[in-house]
Amino acid sequence: MELDPARTELLIGFFETYLKLNQDEAHTLEAEFQNSNEMEANVMEIISSYRKEGRLEGRIEGKRDSIFTIFETKFDFSSQNLQEKLRTIDDLEVLEKLLKKIVVADSLQEAENVLESAMNKH
Repeated sequence: MELDPARTELLIGFFETYLKLNQDEAHTLEAEFQNSNEMEANVMEIISSYRKEGRLEGRIEGKRDSIFTIFETKFDFSSQNLQEKLRTIDDLEVLEKLLKKIVVADSLQEAENVLESAMNKH
């Protein structure tokens, strides 16, 4: 990965103004920049991986929140125990199926049964 032109210009200006390098130091610095570009590519790959993981965690938390909101609004039911049960499910696909089934549940008992069933399969 390369620096954008503005950053490159800033670095060049800094080195020319504040650091007076001899030829050996200049070669060493150039080699370090090459190494840093390779490291930067690895770091960017790691950051990308963390971002994907973070997005997945956000989607999972969103599904949990949606399920909890349905229990609150549709069935006028809310409890710490329900939140704890939902936190044990960390599979996005399971949460998506659970959400769809709870939306169409006709009673609190049916919704709780759907949740218990999902927890047992999980």
